Amino acid sequence: MFRRICSQGLREDARRAAPPRLEADDERLLQEICTEAGTRVSGIARRLSLLHRMEKVVTDWQDGLLFEAFQERETPAAPKRPATLH
Repeated sequence: MFRRICSQGLREDARRAAPPRLEADDERLLQEICTEAGTRVSGIARRLSLLHRMEKVVTDWQDGLLFEAFQERETPAAPKRPATLH
């Protein structure tokens, strides 16, 4: 649907749904509406992409914290060793 709105598909659908002969002002208004819809959908897609990347970064960070917590966990089989200086 995103590609259809941002491409000429929305305009073509709108032209088919409109009466056979639109007045010039109505045709211009229809084109403006289609252009604005494409612009808005593109903006939404960019924001969703950014949110997805941010979610991935936060998930990676959480996984790192979890890994560190498991590494420092003391168990009977693996008692906690004192920290060593390098």
